[in-house]
Amino acid sequence: MEKLICTGSVGEIYMAKPKVAAQYLKNNKPKTLKMAINQLRSGEDCWCYDLNQIIEGHLKLRKELSEQLKLKNELLEFFEFFIENSKFIEDTHYWVPLSEIFFYKVFWVRDYQSWKPKSYNNQRQFASLLRHLFAKYDVPSFMDEAWMPPIKKPKFQEWFIHIGSGENIRTAHQLPCPLTKKEAHYFLQAPDNCAIRDAFRYGQIMSLGGDMRVFRAFMGTKVASSYENNEFVLSLLRFFIANPMLDTAQYGPIVDYIWNQKYNSERTVQRDTGAIEIKPPSQPNFSMTGRSVDALLKHVEEWHKKLGKEQKSGNNTWLHSKVKDYEYIEGKEGTKSFKIWKIYELLSSSELVKEGREMSHCVSSYASSCMHGRSSIFTMIMESYAGKEKCVTIEVTGGRIIQIRGKRNRVPTVQENSVLSRWAQVEGLSRSQYLR
Repeated sequence: MEKLICTGSVGEIYMAKPKVAAQYLKNNKPKTLKMAINQLRSGEDCWCYDLNQIIEGHLKLRKELSEQLKLKNELLEFFEFFIENSKFIEDTHYWVPLSEIFFYKVFWVRDYQSWKPKSYNNQRQFASLLRHLFAKYDVPSFMDEAWMPPIKKPKFQEWFIHIGSGENIRTAHQLPCPLTKKEAHYFLQAPDNCAIRDAFRYGQIMSLGGDMRVFRAFMGTKVASSYENNEFVLSLLRFFIANPMLDTAQYGPIVDYIWNQKYNSERTVQRDTGAIEIKPPSQPNFSMTGRSVDALLKHVEEWHKKLGKEQKSGNNTWLHSKVKDYEYIEGKEGTKSFKIWKIYELLSSSELVKEGREMSHCVSSYASSCMHGRSSIFTMIMESYAGKEKCVTIEVTGGRIIQIRGKRNRVPTVQENSVLSRWAQVEGLSRSQYLR
């Protein structure tokens, strides 16, 4: 029996109202993925736009018509095999990854036709296929991210193949940072849900004697996934690990302070001429050597207080990022349960200063990063019958929510997290899994 593929509005109907979807399919000619394959093979207009786009994308890689026809037939046969022999093909989420696997067929260590699923779970079936085709040796589960949407990850895919062939991750190309033998060992032991780039940081932290507590806390800081200043970050990690009684809630404020002192140049506008003056970082030679927890926290607190004062150089502004503001209405108007949640971007240094003062944290230190487009800062407020309430401050970098801080650096509430998730879904934002 051919598997029915529900896409678009039909799929959405099925998720919400299965009986309505069943009646729709009964009254309309069923469309199967097998039908789409046959239409593509015969040159007819294919009902499945997504599959057609995937096939066309691969054909563009070949100039000769004969090569295109051969590739098209091979790719159609490849998809057809999984229509007959797998469950995961029913989920359109796996179509692009499957085509990516085909793109790397020169690295296959086994023929796909000898693969047999051993589970009914889509994710496990796909993971099994990856290892059947590419792996002679164990590949950790977190590496499966290399093949999944939303973007192509050729570097990650090559790392997957590299590990699967029995090679050491240390010798793979284009790593974000060099790895010691010990770091490479722990890299392979990263949690199943760990992002690939973050697994390198996991390897570093564990090799230095850290634990999951340190890892989760550090991955909530602004530099967690950036390996640009790797050697200094390692010295910072050694400091955190050597001071296990340091409250992990202080990791973020400490990192913000240090990065401001060591790396952030100050950009100001002269009142009389309007010229932009760029001052170098305050302490470009900042080092963790000989630092004590008490002294460092004292500097962080003093810097925080200084940020709360208006700068004499005037107010700097910047353009809104591509991430849109958001509003969510909860409850029934006129009742105590009625709430209006708003998330909007802060677009000036004075707004950041005000936000930092009201929330008792150091978000005003992000003015330079916002002006240069490295980060975007949003604030969430909630309006109810009781009035307006400040909720949390959010940092977005590269389409990813990497920090969420409430007043005095508290973590977001369940309600705040729910609204944030809705906003993230609308705007296509990913969210760091290490946020608390």
